[in-house]
Amino acid sequence: MNRHGVCVTDHNRFRVGVVGIIVFTLFGALLTRLWFLQVDIDSGRISTALERRSEREVFYEAPRGWIYDRNGKVIAQNKIVWVLKIDRRLTGDQEDQAIDRLAVLLDQPRSEIVDRLEDPRISPLEDALIAVDIPNEIRTEIAEHREDYPYIQVEQIAVREYPGDSKLASVIGFVSRVNQDDLDRHEGEYGARDTIGRGGIEAAMESVLRGERSYEKLSVNPAGEIIGDPIESLPGAKGNDVYLTIDIDLQAQVERSLLEGISVARNTQNQDLKDCCLVNFRAKSAAAVVMDVTNGEVLAMASLPSYDPNEFVSGVSEGRWLELRDKQGDPLFNRATKTGLAPGSTFKLMTAIAGALSGIRHPDTWVQDLGCYTNVTGTASQEFCNPNDSPTNGGNPINMSRALSVSSDTYFYEIGDLLWGVWRSGDKEAGDSIQNIARRLGFGEKTGIEIGESTNRVPDAKWRYNWVHDHPDDYTGSLNDWDDWNPADSINLAVGQGDLLVSPLQLVGAYSAFANGGSLWRPFLVKDVRDPDGVVVHSTEAVRRRTIDIPANVSVAVNSGLRGVLESGTAARAFDGFDLITYPIMGKTGTAQRSKYPLCATPKIEGDSAHTAEEVEKCLGDTSWFVAAAPANAPKYAVVVMVEEGGFGGDVAAPIARQIYEHILGIDITPIPGRLGDNR
Repeated sequence: MNRHGVCVTDHNRFRVGVVGIIVFTLFGALLTRLWFLQVDIDSGRISTALERRSEREVFYEAPRGWIYDRNGKVIAQNKIVWVLKIDRRLTGDQEDQAIDRLAVLLDQPRSEIVDRLEDPRISPLEDALIAVDIPNEIRTEIAEHREDYPYIQVEQIAVREYPGDSKLASVIGFVSRVNQDDLDRHEGEYGARDTIGRGGIEAAMESVLRGERSYEKLSVNPAGEIIGDPIESLPGAKGNDVYLTIDIDLQAQVERSLLEGISVARNTQNQDLKDCCLVNFRAKSAAAVVMDVTNGEVLAMASLPSYDPNEFVSGVSEGRWLELRDKQGDPLFNRATKTGLAPGSTFKLMTAIAGALSGIRHPDTWVQDLGCYTNVTGTASQEFCNPNDSPTNGGNPINMSRALSVSSDTYFYEIGDLLWGVWRSGDKEAGDSIQNIARRLGFGEKTGIEIGESTNRVPDAKWRYNWVHDHPDDYTGSLNDWDDWNPADSINLAVGQGDLLVSPLQLVGAYSAFANGGSLWRPFLVKDVRDPDGVVVHSTEAVRRRTIDIPANVSVAVNSGLRGVLESGTAARAFDGFDLITYPIMGKTGTAQRSKYPLCATPKIEGDSAHTAEEVEKCLGDTSWFVAAAPANAPKYAVVVMVEEGGFGGDVAAPIARQIYEHILGIDITPIPGRLGDNR
């Protein structure tokens, strides 16, 4: 009997048990059916979805192709190094802890690590690269004490290495991690961890050097561990190697010579300011190019100040980037191809050819060089004088050859004035002879070299009108008072001054064209491209941009004048003792003035006040130029040297060029002397 007074027999207990079993069984069957209906039927789809989520596609950057000079010497290569990274998503105490421990471990200022972590140029989802090529003791410390460095990764990667440090940096460029702009511009071509060429050959030949990325499709478990062999894979391909026209040994000498020349200039007093104070030339930058006049191959190209491209391998901080661009004379700027400066007297080659071809001045015509030339237009007159108000040729008669040798300004002033008269009379084509010859010889246009360059400017009446009206804020009063092409514009152009702008590369190209008989070649840096097996897959062909016909009598007169520059003219002292009989050189000095009277000119009138220190600080020194081709009887090597704010062309640029030719000849290098004299 139960607690309610009901008698429960064994039979009743059995019946209840059976019913319970039946109910339990039916309920279990129902649950099982629901399992099959709702779970097992969908298990195929769920399993497929899980499998899909566990597949991961991974791309690996291909080894970058190497860069060699013309003789097979390495300029850029790859090496495997250990690097140290931090997760950039860290915040708060975790970030502070990681920074503090790394600062101690690497013996670096905490601020440098913070700069790398906070660099806005890198995605916050990417690890920050803190150190490259870390020593074994640091790797050991991290490996043995992982609990102390939970947010720090150490791994091996392939990085770019430039054995020559700063040599050729402006030509080679550098590589760095891609940023979001790169990913957007090259959608699907790069991964977030890839590198890309920046500037120079690294950028110009990016598609050749970078190769093809390898690819794997992997299976991973929920913990992110790889399961089994790759599902799919593509091997990728190493980048091709690039061989340059550059001779790296010649390049090293060019850079050494530029550095020596800069040092000499900075220790030389600027005589233009002698009435004021003792001020040396600033010589803040320089450039040089050596070119093969027979085909346009660039054998050396230097730009100073320079930089070490290895610095970018680990990534420079934003602060260091701004420092490189602004505080050190912008070493990332290639002055050999992108500079736009007045060429001074080196431009007289173009004026001489224009004067002869236009019929304005026959090469054999003799004129008196009295030191000054006076232009008379209507009732107005204006005087233009040789440097230092002294006759360049002692007041003696002078012809085209002698005018080039001694760099007589008055001789070329008159050619510019006479051509302006022709232009004013209505014969625009003949009147623009200087501009036309300059353009035929490559000025005012890009040369076509593989790396970045400037177009620069050959001014004429049309340019002057457009410029004035496009820049009204630069002029006072009526714009119509400024937009005329005046005699002074043509006179200044004739001696490479005024609004004319050229680059060292354009200038050496023009002299190369004259030296080789009239062929203007496209300068080039890439000699050939070779696959990883060393097979040449592309060779650069020399391209003749155009030719210019120069009559034999003009060519002979100009050649003689340019040889005279070194034999008895403005570069004679710079080449004193050089064997010009065995190895004749034709060249031209140039000293381009950049500051305007009265602020920066030496006081010329008795009673004028001398310069103040504030005025001097605002004055820009003269640009020192020298350009040459040798041997003069069978030209092969053209050289141009430019030292910005370096003073006279014969004092600084010419001795630098002499050292370059001495290296080419394999003879002893002559030290660059101090100030020689007024060698413009």
